[in-house]
Amino acid sequence: MRKVALINNNYPDMLSFHSDTWHRYLPQATSTFDFTIPKLYNGRLHEDLGFINDKAYFSFKFQGKHHLFYVANITEDDFNITLNCNNTNLELVNEQANPFTSNSAQNIAWYLQRMELLTFATLEIGINEIADKTRTLTFESQETKLSRLQSLMSRFNAEFEFVTELNNNGTLKRIVLNIYHEADNEHHGIGKVRGDVVLRYGNDVNGVQVTTDKTQLFNAGVFTGADGLTLKDVERSDKNADGVEEFYTRKGSPFVYAPLSMERYPASMKEGDNWTRKDFQTEYTNVNDLLAYAFRTIKQYAYPIVSYTTSIQSNFLNDYQDLVLGDTVKIYDKNFVGGLILQARVTEQVISFTNPNNNTLTFSNYVKLESKISDTLRNRMAEMIEARLPYTLKMSTSAGTGFKNGTGESIVMPELYKGQKKITDATYRYYFGSEMTTGQTYKVLANKIENKQVLTVAAYVGNDEVARDKLTFINVSDGKNGVKGDKGESGSSLRLFTTNYRYNQAFINQYSSDGYVGVWSVNENTAGVKAGDSVQMRVFNTDKNSNSWIIASVVSVENANSIKLLSKGLVEKGDKGERGEKGAIDEEKVKEIEQNINSKADGTLTQEQLNALNEKSSIMQAELEAKASLDTVSQWFEAYQDFVNSNAADKAKSEKDLIAATQRVAKIENNLGDMAQRWNFIDTYMQATNEGLSIGKKDGSSFVRMGDNRISFYSAGKEVAYFSGGALQVDNGVFTKTLQIGRFREEQYHLNPNMNVIRYVGGV
Repeated sequence: MRKVALINNNYPDMLSFHSDTWHRYLPQATSTFDFTIPKLYNGRLHEDLGFINDKAYFSFKFQGKHHLFYVANITEDDFNITLNCNNTNLELVNEQANPFTSNSAQNIAWYLQRMELLTFATLEIGINEIADKTRTLTFESQETKLSRLQSLMSRFNAEFEFVTELNNNGTLKRIVLNIYHEADNEHHGIGKVRGDVVLRYGNDVNGVQVTTDKTQLFNAGVFTGADGLTLKDVERSDKNADGVEEFYTRKGSPFVYAPLSMERYPASMKEGDNWTRKDFQTEYTNVNDLLAYAFRTIKQYAYPIVSYTTSIQSNFLNDYQDLVLGDTVKIYDKNFVGGLILQARVTEQVISFTNPNNNTLTFSNYVKLESKISDTLRNRMAEMIEARLPYTLKMSTSAGTGFKNGTGESIVMPELYKGQKKITDATYRYYFGSEMTTGQTYKVLANKIENKQVLTVAAYVGNDEVARDKLTFINVSDGKNGVKGDKGESGSSLRLFTTNYRYNQAFINQYSSDGYVGVWSVNENTAGVKAGDSVQMRVFNTDKNSNSWIIASVVSVENANSIKLLSKGLVEKGDKGERGEKGAIDEEKVKEIEQNINSKADGTLTQEQLNALNEKSSIMQAELEAKASLDTVSQWFEAYQDFVNSNAADKAKSEKDLIAATQRVAKIENNLGDMAQRWNFIDTYMQATNEGLSIGKKDGSSFVRMGDNRISFYSAGKEVAYFSGGALQVDNGVFTKTLQIGRFREEQYHLNPNMNVIRYVGGV
């Protein structure tokens, strides 16, 4: 084996890759690596493609360790080569291990040699934490060498890993087999205890599911080793934290008992004998090893097996990218009585170098930890935490904060929170221009706003103001039509493209510099792009851990996923500035505060009195408005009845009204021709082109495009749903309540959420 080519996304002239998935498994001590290599670069086949075949090996270095893979499957089309690769230790799957029996106790190294599991010239034993352990073992059937290796490690209560070492020239130096004692109370096995990593509900954890299983429970066991070895000649007693005997075996008896388990879960079918018994046959030849196995097993099954499933938020994986297989972390979820504290181990890991959003972790070996905090202290801590939580004022409106031509109204509905808890007995004051009123809601009338008006809302608990916030309302009026301008020149469109390139800041600066010309591979199809069009290319900035956008114009289109560009500049996240000095309140502000305090001290009306006065005023105002608008309400009701009775006719009329409205709106249209008009906000945009109206995120992650006879929804650059021809097409969807087709409706059965029903609902 020798190094013949390099694959690197940071260099345009080298082979690149995308759609990669590296799946690592702790129990099997192996991994797989799948990825795709584009074939065309600058419109031509890359010269190194000849090395991409079923005889090739691929290696990379991750967190200081080499990883070597051989090709298992290749799929090739006109544009890409997709490879499914396995870790080199999976070559053990290709060879068979024959049945084997040892008549005496031997250590694990002896078994590895005699069963020819270390036949590869470069494979050798490194770390061996169980070198002094011996077993008398029999393997009755033929199996793959990898399965035999896993079975051997299991019988020695061991974990193992393969470590690949390469020479500087890329050739294989050796493969080391490290053997560790399996994880228990005294040993950790592979990985480390990560005391610095605590996953908390709401921050890193979406939720925890707890499942209890009693099907394997027993509290009396007989354990037998090789040649009839039993526990009759040994004695052991283990007590719990309260000093009560929880597990024991006595001399003269082969049984191991769990008395507390029997008291809690007695066998109800046997009169006078409440023990639940199980027998175990093992290969142990040493009574101490048999005793340790017996106590370890009965402790595992004396009580119901509780399993945990944890849903991890994606941001956690970005914050702790150094977690590896075998690492142990703590998980805390407050949504359980007394709080749930778990210890869990990383047993599977999925890593994508080109798309870190696909990274996942699988936790196993969950252990519930006991909280050391007393109930009194826990309650006191909860009180202290709640007392320090700030009040926050959240406001919603029924019709937004913008009006046109002085018509309309909007109801402001404030809500007061302390932390995540809603305060239901709060009252509110509203300051709008020269008006001050109180109540649970406030009605803003457009005809009271000239151009712009600020509504200030103050929240009160009792007579104390605890929070304050503002809303700005605007009222705009139609102006006169301007003089029609001359027809503009034919313009060019703007297209957004995403790539799989990952560059540091130096390379991004080079490739985005004004005048740089290069050929780029893009994820989206280049159909419709022409020379002279403006484009933005998304690349990942490894220094800033964020996306950067290279602005360029199209020189030529190479193929469906490749374009030649002339760079114009760069748009990216700026560097963080220095923190400013602490400010101070000026004299005028101090005087203003003093005046507010004095006015409050001089006032004779409390918040309760203000509320009472406002209530009377509101009642009088409501009565006047009710009398004045009774005829209007009657007209609304009559119109609504007409709508219900003539829905089909109204639909046709609505379509005609839409055409008429479209013709009227055409009077104020902007003739853009082939050009595009774009409105940018903080992290979203809206763009109008001949192809349609687009609304979405500026990073290109998701957007909606409304075009001719089609409304399309995009995610990660791909169309996932659309409306066209009176039909809705969705790749994947979830209806949470009901789905009606014609006169039938399917919905969840209200008495059983695990059952759906179809109802006849009728119709005209």
